[in-house]
Amino acid sequence: MKDDNFVDIGLVDNLFGFGFRVGKNHFSFGLSMNLEARLDFTQDLFDLIVNGTENFQGKNAKIFDDKFINFTSFFTASLGYSRDVSEKLSFGANAKMYMGVFDISTDKTNISLDLSDNNKTKVLTDIHLNTSISFVDWDVIGKWLDGKDVNYSTGDVLSNAMDNIGFGIDLGFNYKLNESMQISASVVDLGYIKWAHETNQIVSRHPNTPIDVEGIEDDFDNYDEAEEYAQDLIDTIKYAFDLKTISGESYTTMIPTKIYLGYSWNFLKFNYFNALYKGRFINGEYENSLMLNYSFKSRLLQLSISNTFTPYNAFNPSALVSVADFVYLGCSFSSSMMPNKADAFTVFGGVNVAFKNFKTKKVEEEAPISFLEK
Repeated sequence: MKDDNFVDIGLVDNLFGFGFRVGKNHFSFGLSMNLEARLDFTQDLFDLIVNGTENFQGKNAKIFDDKFINFTSFFTASLGYSRDVSEKLSFGANAKMYMGVFDISTDKTNISLDLSDNNKTKVLTDIHLNTSISFVDWDVIGKWLDGKDVNYSTGDVLSNAMDNIGFGIDLGFNYKLNESMQISASVVDLGYIKWAHETNQIVSRHPNTPIDVEGIEDDFDNYDEAEEYAQDLIDTIKYAFDLKTISGESYTTMIPTKIYLGYSWNFLKFNYFNALYKGRFINGEYENSLMLNYSFKSRLLQLSISNTFTPYNAFNPSALVSVADFVYLGCSFSSSMMPNKADAFTVFGGVNVAFKNFKTKKVEEEAPISFLEK
């Protein structure tokens, strides 16, 4: 494990969508649920969780270094338009409206433990953390934990999310260099969300001032209500880390923007070479990767071999074989998982089945045509 590490997640769940074409113009509408997350942590934090403070006696432990977390979830409603400008060039754009469901984001998070005095533990913090949570209602959670009936639906979450509105755009084009080569480029989720529902800013009262701590009590049995326990736990953490909360102030975050660059080449009839570059801005960092792929595609057989290059490891191959678009089998090997450089080997396969309603058409017999020679 390195001094600075991270866990990265990006998910999109398409809930609904449709499109139609008018001449060379194509229109579409979609609704999706998105989740973007990145958690940064130090090696000292992992050692502290596993081994406690034993290895840090007489030393300083840096728990978080500048960035901690960017965790945001939102609904996206999009209205798309694309057009075939010519036989070679096509372009498109998506206008988007975002409805924020959940957000925890840090402007800065510096936390360290000073254990230079073996008899005392001191915490030094410099924190600015923003939160907005649309799907948590402490009254509802408290009633549920007490065994009472609750009525809290997806509609309530969506209604709260309407307080957190943002806008963005996708842009892209595809250009055919010739009959066998084409390039493409796109920018996805260039936008922002203004968070206004149940917002809190958690900041350090006295940045980088040592605070003596003795630990955090977590005895849930002494509390009658879940909300009371949660509030007391939050208050204890605030004291231990010298924090204060500023409620009700709205704030704005940028959506993690993605950049894609693509290249495709069809050569010797059945052979294809593809390249795809992906970049993403999140939590003040820029991530990128490059995927190279070779495919053989005939009517009965398809073979695909790929490798993904990342800044952390250049060996992440995968392969897929498909017979008549009916049976497929593939595997992948990933060596870019950072925790302890663990490798992962995956095998997957399946069967595609399509059902069609075949209709017969009666064809009238025609008299044979004869050719006469003089």
